[in-house]
Amino acid sequence: MKFEEADIEEIVTVHSVNLKDYSQTELDTWKVSLGQNISFVTRVNDKVVGFSDMTLSGHLDRLYIHKNYQGQGIATAL
Repeated sequence: MKFEEADIEEIVTVHSVNLKDYSQTELDTWKVSLGQNISFVTRVNDKVVGFSDMTLSGHLDRLYIHKNYQGQGIATAL
């Protein structure tokens, strides 16, 4: 499904487990770019289990699949 602004907090929570690897500025930039890129999410039982985004020039920026949902074709669908 197409990314909606309401998805951003749940997606950023996924990223927050890596806070030691990213600065707050990087995380803020990441949030903004999801809204500007072509972004999609996959939900299972109303929980985001995967997301991807592509720049307007066609570059795949991010692809994430929750560890419990890998190998089920979600990345391919995204």
